[in-house]
Amino acid sequence: MAKLIKCKICGDTEFTEVGDLLQCRSCKHKTPKPKDNAELLERANNLRFETKSFDDAAALYEEIIRLTPDEAEAYWGRVLCRYGIEYVKDSDGKYLPTCHRTIEGSILDDGDYKMAVMKAEQGMSEYYMSEAKTIDEYQKKIKLIAAKEEPYDVFISFKATDDAGKPTEDSLLAQELYYYLTKNLGLKVFFSNITLKDKAGQEYEPIIYAALSSSTVMVLVGTKPEYINATWVKNEWSRYIKMVSAAKAQNKSKYIVTALKGMKPEQLPTALAAYQAVNLGELGAKEKLCSNIDGLIGDLRVKSRKDSVGASLDANDVLSAEANNLCNLGFQQLSIGDFDNANEYFQKALEKKSDMALAHWGKLLVSEEAQNDEVLCNKGIPIKEYLLYRLAMENASAEEKMRFETVARRCQEAYDRADAKTRHNNEYITRFEELKYNYEKNKSGERIRFDEKADELYDSYFETRDKHSKADEEHDRLYLKRSGGIIPLFVMIIAGLFLLLSVCSSNVIKKADKIFEPYVGGSLSEIIRESDVSMIDILNNGINYNELGLTKKQVKKIEEADLHSQITEAVTKDAVITYVVVLIFCATTMFLLIKLIMSTKVAVLITLLFVGIVSSFASIGMFMLSLSKPNIPFIVSYSLLGIGALFLIPKIIKKITTRAAIKSIESQQKQYEQEEQELRYKIARRSIEQIDELNAEYSEQFGDEIEYYEDNDMIVIESLGDYWQPQQ
Repeated sequence: MAKLIKCKICGDTEFTEVGDLLQCRSCKHKTPKPKDNAELLERANNLRFETKSFDDAAALYEEIIRLTPDEAEAYWGRVLCRYGIEYVKDSDGKYLPTCHRTIEGSILDDGDYKMAVMKAEQGMSEYYMSEAKTIDEYQKKIKLIAAKEEPYDVFISFKATDDAGKPTEDSLLAQELYYYLTKNLGLKVFFSNITLKDKAGQEYEPIIYAALSSSTVMVLVGTKPEYINATWVKNEWSRYIKMVSAAKAQNKSKYIVTALKGMKPEQLPTALAAYQAVNLGELGAKEKLCSNIDGLIGDLRVKSRKDSVGASLDANDVLSAEANNLCNLGFQQLSIGDFDNANEYFQKALEKKSDMALAHWGKLLVSEEAQNDEVLCNKGIPIKEYLLYRLAMENASAEEKMRFETVARRCQEAYDRADAKTRHNNEYITRFEELKYNYEKNKSGERIRFDEKADELYDSYFETRDKHSKADEEHDRLYLKRSGGIIPLFVMIIAGLFLLLSVCSSNVIKKADKIFEPYVGGSLSEIIRESDVSMIDILNNGINYNELGLTKKQVKKIEEADLHSQITEAVTKDAVITYVVVLIFCATTMFLLIKLIMSTKVAVLITLLFVGIVSSFASIGMFMLSLSKPNIPFIVSYSLLGIGALFLIPKIIKKITTRAAIKSIESQQKQYEQEEQELRYKIARRSIEQIDELNAEYSEQFGDEIEYYEDNDMIVIESLGDYWQPQQ
């Protein structure tokens, strides 16, 4: 449900329900839940929020009020349009109202605002009142700044750039009029391309408001209907039309002239149709227009002078008395804090007598919401720079001048104190931030010197850290160096394998001797050694037993007893046992050797893939060799055992000494780590001491005037981190 609408402040579509209201997840502003008129409200909000078409949005809000008179959001929307409110994100990420339409009077007296508060749901009325107060404060600031602006004679309104960002023909025509009116006729003209050239965006509205309020003539330049109806151009001329109506009600004069080129007066909006239109495309039209404007402004000035000097002395006395009474009423209203009524009395006093110094002074007090001179002094405002102060001083009596100058001096003193306070605060913050910056850099290893005591601690810390780092490197080097002796160990394992096979083959030969002994009358192995026949030949039954020097009778007994089958059976059993032993031996050895270099998974995989092949070839080949040459496996195994032991013993000794060195290094590492930790704690405590010293220094110099104090563990928590927390 909440996603059907957009936030009227930031435009986001994500909301959270807070009671009977919805709260925007981005800007935290609240809005009522959508009703039956949600679509119309959304359209009106989009016109105001996205296109800044305040008048079109206001018309749509008015239609919503006609359909649903109790819709508080519509009344509030119309208020935002009337004051041209746009919400802009500031540097802190908060959305604050920016005013594009400054209006006489307070928003707090606005009828739509009061209706919005009255008809608002629970929780929204407080929001409306809070926002209205913020907007009212902003409007007062705009009016205060505008009061310092010199009055303008002419306001030129035009569209500066097209959709592509290029200057329009309107801007070129407006520039020609500006130079003609200022250079040739000496008039003060508002022309945004020049008047606002060096101004920041937030400074535009006070100057525009001052120019609209004070200028006698607005020249609206247009070459296309859409340029006349452009958002900001329409904002200017629609506001000025209201000022024209207000001026007529006070018997004053303001004029609008539309200067057109390439379009007809019939193409103008209805609101502008009643005003004079000039075709700039005609020869000499520009000069004629400017001359008429100059004449119009000149006539008004002459009339003003005649009105001011045409009255008799008695009339002046009457006006002075009336002005004094009005001023007294104004100061009475000031004393009770009714600034609006006070301002009206002072304004009426000036209408009676324009050189009434006390009336100007009263308006100055009203502009700063000061109930009396004492309150104004406490505000610490440099009032000498204000136009109202200058007007009061220009028309003041000697006694009044003394009063005004005394207040101005006290205001300046208060301003200077506030300025000094601000400078002291800024200096404190600068030094504090520098301290944080130095600690931050040192923490990351970029050595920065900034305090003798802290420098000593940091020097010790970095020296210890370097020693710790070197100890780590030496530890890693020794740890890698201690891994040796694999090759000698492998040699001894092979020697053991040969010895195992030698024992197995010797056992087979003994069994053969035992089987043959009753038939040959002696040891078969000795008979074999005296002939060219090997045990392999006997097992294969590939010899003539007569070749062994046996008698026919012995041979016959051997054949009748089928000794070959008995030997084969005995040898096969031993061969199987030998194969299983070699298989287990090879598998275990291969797994352990590979595990030293690679992972367990890889060692298991390689062992399963190759151990069968290796053990088969090793057991069969070496077994056959042992049977054919019984002495060779023994010679090889003992030789390899000797060689392996020769190389392995130094490795073992070296490993023992390396392990002792590693233990010594590890002890040093623990010591360095403990020293580092202790130094970190000392550095953290020193940082707290520095903050305390800084606070004490500024407290001694400025006392309570310093507003910016940090907790003494701030630098430790934010700059040094939890790793550097001081011990309690």
